[in-house]
Amino acid sequence: RSVVVTFDDAYLDNYTNALPVLEREQVPATLYVMAGAIGDPKAYWWDLLARLFLETLELPETFTLNSPAGPKSWNLGEAVKITPAEMRAYCAWDYRDKPGPRAAIFLDVWDYIVGLEPADKRDVVAQIEAWSGQSAGPEESTLARPMTREELQNMAASDLIEIGGHTVSHPDLAQTPRERAVREIGEGREMLAEMIGEQPMSFAYPFGRRQEETEGIVKAAGFANAVTTEFGVASTAAGRYQLPRIEARNWSAAQFERLLDLAVGPAPKR
Repeated sequence: RSVVVTFDDAYLDNYTNALPVLEREQVPATLYVMAGAIGDPKAYWWDLLARLFLETLELPETFTLNSPAGPKSWNLGEAVKITPAEMRAYCAWDYRDKPGPRAAIFLDVWDYIVGLEPADKRDVVAQIEAWSGQSAGPEESTLARPMTREELQNMAASDLIEIGGHTVSHPDLAQTPRERAVREIGEGREMLAEMIGEQPMSFAYPFGRRQEETEGIVKAAGFANAVTTEFGVASTAAGRYQLPRIEARNWSAAQFERLLDLAVGPAPKR
């Protein structure tokens, strides 16, 4: 049996925290990079959104967002205030779990933003920051930010690291028009090739979402395989452009080992 370790998006901590461990243990890994984010000093928009909605004790009651998708308004109602205990629970909440009132609004705003063009995403997040009275603090410029070009190049220089494509701006490919999907996937690959000096051959679908035609677009762009976010063990039965993965969430080593035992069976004893 073989194991493939993967990381999505190119967070800085993949370079500062994960790479030293991979090199110490001599474990190869694939890093799927959102090409357009490299060098951005701010955190990814979905992390900023989570901090503003799920880690803020009190927010104004109503707000309206404007974008090319049209204006949309929300009323927080009972979700205006959350307790410190509720905030701690939201910090541990997973989007696949049943949302509380504040998380339900967060998900609705997330859906409103995800289909926008990159510049429009930034504008809408800025609107939310202004409404909330919050802004990106120093913590969004540390481990939560994307890598710089130099950091990506240093990581790519490791013999253990493969760089994979992850589009230019991380759109939801399940609702992206074909012309934009072709641009996002193809230009993302070319941008990475220019940065690291070789063409990426592996691809990861942003958010794991795609349409029936997306696999063909990925293949036509020159990628040899693609991974999803669907739970499972890769086998010859899985299509080369539909490879499942097992997500490592915020678990202890013992919890993760139990999950792997259930998925692939216990590791052989040494």
